[in-house]
Amino acid sequence: MNNLNALCLSVLSLLFFTNPLNAQLDSNTVDSLLNEYVDIWDSTGIYTFKHQVLSPGELFTIYQDYFIEDEHNELVLEKQWQDYTAKDHYRYRQYFKGVAVQGAVMNELVQDDFVIMANGKVADFNPAESDTSGAFSEEEALYHLGTLYDGWDEDGDYYWAWMDEDWTTELQEETGDPDANYGPYGKGELMWMLTGNREVGYTIPGDRYTLVWRFPLFCLDPYFHRYYYVDAFNGDVVDVEDMGFTDGTLSTFNHGQRDMDTEYKGGLTQKYICKAEDDGHNIHTKRYKKHLGIAIYSNVKDEDNEWGTHEQKTTNAHWASLEAWDYFKDEYSTNGVDGEGLKLKVRANVPILSGVSTSYVPGNSNNSYDIIYFTHRDNNDYGWSIDIAGHEYTHGIIYYTSKLQGIGESGALNESFSDIFGLFVESRTENSSSVDWIVGEDATSDNMYIRSFENPKQFYRHYPNANCDTSEFVLGQPDTYQGEFWESNNCDMGGVHINASVQNHWFYLLTMGGVGTNDNNENYIVQGIGINDARYIAYHTMISLTEYSSFSDARATSLQICVNEWGVCSEQYFECARAWAAVGIGNVIPCNGLLVEDRQPMTSLNIYPNPANNILNVSCNIESTQTLKLYTLGGVLIKEARIVGGSHSLNVSNLASGVYTLALSGQNADLRRKVVIVN
Repeated sequence: MNNLNALCLSVLSLLFFTNPLNAQLDSNTVDSLLNEYVDIWDSTGIYTFKHQVLSPGELFTIYQDYFIEDEHNELVLEKQWQDYTAKDHYRYRQYFKGVAVQGAVMNELVQDDFVIMANGKVADFNPAESDTSGAFSEEEALYHLGTLYDGWDEDGDYYWAWMDEDWTTELQEETGDPDANYGPYGKGELMWMLTGNREVGYTIPGDRYTLVWRFPLFCLDPYFHRYYYVDAFNGDVVDVEDMGFTDGTLSTFNHGQRDMDTEYKGGLTQKYICKAEDDGHNIHTKRYKKHLGIAIYSNVKDEDNEWGTHEQKTTNAHWASLEAWDYFKDEYSTNGVDGEGLKLKVRANVPILSGVSTSYVPGNSNNSYDIIYFTHRDNNDYGWSIDIAGHEYTHGIIYYTSKLQGIGESGALNESFSDIFGLFVESRTENSSSVDWIVGEDATSDNMYIRSFENPKQFYRHYPNANCDTSEFVLGQPDTYQGEFWESNNCDMGGVHINASVQNHWFYLLTMGGVGTNDNNENYIVQGIGINDARYIAYHTMISLTEYSSFSDARATSLQICVNEWGVCSEQYFECARAWAAVGIGNVIPCNGLLVEDRQPMTSLNIYPNPANNILNVSCNIESTQTLKLYTLGGVLIKEARIVGGSHSLNVSNLASGVYTLALSGQNADLRRKVVIVN
């Protein structure tokens, strides 16, 4: 053991046995210690650590000065959870002068009680230039906000949820609090708000922040759920943010006869309603109607629980939401969007002209539940589209993990991950082993309302100019970062739906592979890794990002996920990098001194004939026994054999025509090739 390591252990032992989570070291000692522990640091803000050197809670307490040195800063544990692989996640929020900082979040990933990775962003404030003294109180800020709305006058032009007896009564019943209400009083949050462009690097300049009060407002007429940001020094409204993550309106598909969880309501009702509270569910679905010009939601009822086509818009929305709940519960051990069974309200049969769009709205200080709205145009209803229901539900999963914000690149990533797992919810519901790579295809034949993972430019829409006029929509989404059809203006909240297709296309290439030339005139060849490994990478990337992560952050994080799971020179690592390069993000990366394109396999693999119709012959230059597996492009294993002596003949006469993946694995071998079967 060298002297430095001995010194480190001595100092750490002293700290751990005295005050392990509050003791602070001087900056020089912190730097020298952590530099010993850090294995790799990436400029996007990703740290990986040597084996078993840091325990949870030490990194952002004892060693906090490594990240933010000023005494006015603090990193505070905001959330902790364990994922389905038994890895623990810790999320820390930066506070400056005791006030929460928007976008400044650091994550810890812990395996076997030791930190293996950290990532995120921090803000660099100048204490002399960022002051909180003299700021408005919550009451003063709310007064200034009220001047925009007739001083909250009940006879004014706005009918607020807290003014409505039915809405208030329902809230009190739901929460069990007789004093609960939707009013903004006591709901304000003082915070440092990030201003301007949200595409930020690892270190966010402190002069990008403004001290604000944030208030949630819920209005029934006109209808909106919004956050209002009020400057804490002059009372101006500096930003308005819709609480929900929204999409456009599509028609939907009827999935035939299905079972759904309901509840028998006794008393005066004596009928079944769309409420599920068994098997860990916590979903209550109601339909929209208007009474005296005000939107209200009521139960739909059935006498014998054989609903048939009765109240079909509402029952389909209820069933689809249950399917999404069950997918994440069964696949990722996540019960409800927050992992703790948080109540989900589903509001169905909402006309598109009501001011509401199909959206996920997270809970806030007004309530203890989340909401999904399903809107419809004419006789078509979002609730019948299972991939869109899965999409909206995934917004909730993101809200309680990475919290990707719905603006700019972070919003595009949010929409993309929601598309990805919307596909999987649909696939599971239809008992399919593959996905169809289209979102909304069961809803409409109009390509302007469909998103494609494989061919983004042939589907959905984009703005041709900076006018942001929806009547000028043109067909096509980008398949290359900042390439053709990329939304670079402020339309669509900075392109959250339009630019989402870039990561969608990355995920398609990562899974299926592809050959082509992107908009940067760069040729690419990607060998797909199959749907299971690609989904693993996407899920763990999704829950590991932070509020204002960019496409570059997503790339760096996904590559680190590959390293954590399979190793730095693994096939998954290389193909993940190639898929990102194919969509214009990142370059070829080195591994042990070799570029990806220079890396040569140790094993030669010959496949003939290819295409094949009866027998597929496989040979390699290794005499030891190897494992041969044949998969569908969706990742389903259909044949497995052993190669002994370097060759094998595989009978494929009973397979359907198509493209398959052949995998060879064993000592000194880990190869995949595409093969074509023609029968």
